[in-house]
Amino acid sequence: MSEEKKRFTNKISADSFLQKSRRSKDTASFVTAIKSGDKVALSQAITQIESQNEDQWHAGHLLLDQLPTAPKPAMIIGITGSPGVGKSSFIEQLGLMLVSQSLKVAVLAIDPSSQVSKGSILGDKTRMEKLSQHPLAFIRPSAAGKTLGGVAQSTKSSIALCEKAGYNVILVETVGVGQSEVLVHSMTDMMILLLQPGSGDELQGIKKGVVELADLLVVNKHDSNKKDLAKQTKHFFANAIHMLSPKHHDWDIKVLLSSAQENTGLEDVWKNIKNFFNIKVTSGQLESQRMEQSAMWYDAYVEKTVLSIVQENKALSSSNKMYKNKIKNGEIPLYQAVEEFRKLLKSKIVDK
Repeated sequence: MSEEKKRFTNKISADSFLQKSRRSKDTASFVTAIKSGDKVALSQAITQIESQNEDQWHAGHLLLDQLPTAPKPAMIIGITGSPGVGKSSFIEQLGLMLVSQSLKVAVLAIDPSSQVSKGSILGDKTRMEKLSQHPLAFIRPSAAGKTLGGVAQSTKSSIALCEKAGYNVILVETVGVGQSEVLVHSMTDMMILLLQPGSGDELQGIKKGVVELADLLVVNKHDSNKKDLAKQTKHFFANAIHMLSPKHHDWDIKVLLSSAQENTGLEDVWKNIKNFFNIKVTSGQLESQRMEQSAMWYDAYVEKTVLSIVQENKALSSSNKMYKNKIKNGEIPLYQAVEEFRKLLKSKIVDK
């Protein structure tokens, strides 16, 4: 065997060993690595939690269960707003300010997905270049996939992983469309709605319900020649929220101004975030809200479990595919197919 061929063979063997080593990494090793601040291990654990593979999914959640609870709850904040409002720029500047105060910041950004590759197509690591390079920051873009509203069901578990990994502030960015705000609200402690200058006319477009979900409104892009318009927008929404039913009895929802471009207003935003959490932690509302959210998400995880059982059962899986094909071919109405499958499923699980 030639020297060149030997080197090539040895390289293949070494690569294979490394790949096998990575695959066989046990839960205890993951726990140790994540506790020591290994961001690669954390990213791999989130990949497991996001996996469609049942074994990987269970391995990820086993790891989550074995990580010790954080000594202090993280601040879990949802950031939403219409596309183009500057969410990524706002999050990066806020994140940079927080890491400069020695706080660990995690960003879970739910990106639109390519319908071909199913992968994330915006890539917040490239849009938040400075923050992504900071040792105290962790940025994880996740493809929205087929999930309604662009929020992966696994995001709640990913949040819990980041909290147990020692991150003090966890920012969850939405794609800013449709149902995503409602879903992010159901897994975060606080919601911040970003608005553009001149977006008073958007109140109908962004829907009253989205404004009602927000705990803090921020008019972004308060810079250059938009400052007067931003102030008008702030005044408009300050009046508008008074017409809504109060969301909190101990917190007045505020409208603030900020500029990611000029790096202004962020200290005021952070001051209000801290005040909000101080009130909710002291009153015990933060803990009770999280327990209510977990109970609500129980249904979603049960649905996933039932679906996985259906897919693992050859007879049920075959029938499921048959009904799908019949619907596609126009042989049977949707509701009739669902009803027939429901009866089949019920016949399999009823006590005999």
